[in-house]
Amino acid sequence: MEAPPAFPDRVSVALALDVRPLGFLVRKDDHSYQARLLHGLRLGIGPSLEVVRTALDSSIDAGVRTRSVAASLIGLHTLLDGEVPLLANMASALSLRVSLRLLYVPQVVLNEGSVQSAPFVADSSYESQGYGLRTQLLFGLAYYL
Repeated sequence: MEAPPAFPDRVSVALALDVRPLGFLVRKDDHSYQARLLHGLRLGIGPSLEVVRTALDSSIDAGVRTRSVAASLIGLHTLLDGEVPLLANMASALSLRVSLRLLYVPQVVLNEGSVQSAPFVADSSYESQGYGLRTQLLFGLAYYL
């Protein structure tokens, strides 16, 4: 029985346009719970540079092998963030941030097929493998001064 391909390191640099679509409903001097909740919704979209690497190979080298360097490095990054205030009626307070990120990124085969950027059926390590959708769900705390 053969082991599944290993996962490499991934470095993503996203350049996103962020908007807070409900922020215009909030007055500047309003620090109520509802105002902070409405202002906390954020949408973003933009291109991302995706570098997938191991000690012996990288997505840059894979792009050179497949003659499509841009297709092995450029992806799309989208996000939906929401902040739930934990303390109300305070200009500076703690919030719980929930973030859903969708990454439409190149699928890359490294180290002659022994490593893949994500689980998929590879055609060949010398052909472009197309794109795949990845999701991330993040939780964190945010504090504004």
